[in-house]
Amino acid sequence: MSDYPENTEGTQAITATLSAYLAELEHCLRDEKWELLSDVLDRRQGYFENLFDRAEGLDSAWLNAMIKQVLLEDNAMVTRITLQKDRVEQERLTLMRSRQAVKAYL
Repeated sequence: MSDYPENTEGTQAITATLSAYLAELEHCLRDEKWELLSDVLDRRQGYFENLFDRAEGLDSAWLNAMIKQVLLEDNAMVTRITLQKDRVEQERLTLMRSRQAVKAYL
């Protein structure tokens, strides 16, 4: 059972659900909780699958706008993750160089 409302209340409930997922994803990124991020993305994927299975009664223009917004948010998250990955890799390289310098000194 999902922590978020089902698609029975229309676009307002869907928007609230997606906002809740976005907040949870932002929390995972901020705190670098990668396993939890994966779990939240899996749950959101399940929500989307359920939503699109029953999207027949939704306004197609609203649905398209919502999809575009989610894609923009996801693109921003991918950019943030890439920047964090690059930062961590740079820190790793710096640590390796420091260890080599210490070994050379000893």
